[in-house]
Amino acid sequence: MKFSSFIPASIKRRIKATKLYDIYVICARGGGGRIAYYQGSYSQKGEDCIILSIFDCLDIEKPSYIDIGANHPYSLSNTALLYERGSRGINIEPNPILSREIEYVRKEDINITAGIGENDSIMPFYVMSNYTLSTFSKQEAEARVNKDCKIKEIINVSVKTLKSIINEYCGGVFPDFMSLDTEGLDEIILRSLKDCPSLPKVICTETWEYGLRENHIPEICAILEPLGYMLLLDNKLNSFFVMRDLWEKAITNRKTRKL
Repeated sequence: MKFSSFIPASIKRRIKATKLYDIYVICARGGGGRIAYYQGSYSQKGEDCIILSIFDCLDIEKPSYIDIGANHPYSLSNTALLYERGSRGINIEPNPILSREIEYVRKEDINITAGIGENDSIMPFYVMSNYTLSTFSKQEAEARVNKDCKIKEIINVSVKTLKSIINEYCGGVFPDFMSLDTEGLDEIILRSLKDCPSLPKVICTETWEYGLRENHIPEICAILEPLGYMLLLDNKLNSFFVMRDLWEKAITNRKTRKL
């Protein structure tokens, strides 16, 4: 069932002023031209409000989170709105300048200056003049160099496995939500979920190529569906995945309440 076809009336009323329902419908129909910034969202395309409404449907008021590639405490953040509403979690950002900014603002979060990879190691990190495009991937960095974006510097950064982060900081219990934006390494990190002691209930990951009309949705689905996830919707930038059994149970419960 499409997410847009099952939005509780209470959520429709709450989001009516921000046109979020239109975003649901556009995403479900595969559109995207009308999706834009709207008041109340810190994310690039309203992802944070979509995330909150997904958790509303799951009856989770304050979802915990892990933000991999957090970038900034507010700008283009998928977790800033969650933090303001009382959620707490882990922010992982390899750029030490941005990581210090996040730590200054998110004092009640766990803030880690590191990257996530296949092994615990030290890796070169390509800091771009446009910080949002910084990456551990040399290929990605070189591909994005143009008159408006340069490689500012290359620094060595600590890299940890996702499993080690969850074990060390979460006692083996994965946060409810994972936001993932690592400019080229998302699929590697998603594959490492199978090694983790538990899984997030909801995942938001970038699936569209920067500046291109190509997407990696089939590849991401091939990784996540065997783990029990279903693709809920896509906004032509990010895709939202939820554990299938949790979503189907939430729909059943809400239908039962109406009887």
